[in-house]
Amino acid sequence: MASSALEGSNGTGLRDRSKGDGKMETSTAIKEVEVIESVDNEDALKPGKTFGRTPDGTTFVVPQTHDMVSTLLSPRQPKNLSDIVILVILAIHIALLFLLPPSLQSPILGCLFALWRTSYNFGIGYLLRNQSNHKRLVWWARKSGIFDAKQNPRICALVKHEIEAKISDEVRSGDYVFEKAPIEYNTWLVFRRVVDLVLMCDFVSYVLFAISCAHVPAGEGWGLTAGRWIGGIVLFMFNLWVKLDAHRVVKDYAWCKFSLPY
Repeated sequence: MASSALEGSNGTGLRDRSKGDGKMETSTAIKEVEVIESVDNEDALKPGKTFGRTPDGTTFVVPQTHDMVSTLLSPRQPKNLSDIVILVILAIHIALLFLLPPSLQSPILGCLFALWRTSYNFGIGYLLRNQSNHKRLVWWARKSGIFDAKQNPRICALVKHEIEAKISDEVRSGDYVFEKAPIEYNTWLVFRRVVDLVLMCDFVSYVLFAISCAHVPAGEGWGLTAGRWIGGIVLFMFNLWVKLDAHRVVKDYAWCKFSLPY
């Protein structure tokens, strides 16, 4: 009887919720992501939004970002100070290939390549390890006050301008507010610029070093020459694919779980 009474009074609501839960489970299974249940109702109604969650459970809208090549080279993407700095550094690398005497091209470009590859393999890995295990980058950002207008107003204003220039659409729509965004996400955006610098310099120095070493040894057969060039082009394309595919794997935010709303 108790069961019948409960079903009679709230049966419709229970059935509706069951249907809703079923839809949510189906959507989650299809998309293979975790649905964040604590998203505000107003945000949940926004189509095509990605939501992030910090370790303390705070949820927020994750703005869409673009891969480093599009960010730096596409004229459609807005440019800010950090983009200009990266492009100037890349231009200096390219200029070395033409300004250095032939005897110094390979040694210097090789050293630059070794520097950036070490930064890529060990430097970024060290930062990520400390962030994963000790939240060190977030701790440093909080201690330095780069996101605190009272503690460090000039740096905070510069960082705010740099970040908002990259996600201007979300800023205009109100999905991103610098002062309200979790410090984890703001730290992630700053870290992304460091990664863009390292990856772009690693790739460009790799190509320049390869060009400086390019030559045809005397008496080399056409088969060996073709093999070297084919192998070099394959390695070049693989290196380019690795750099571009990194954004597809990492997506817009990698320091928390994120999902598309159902």
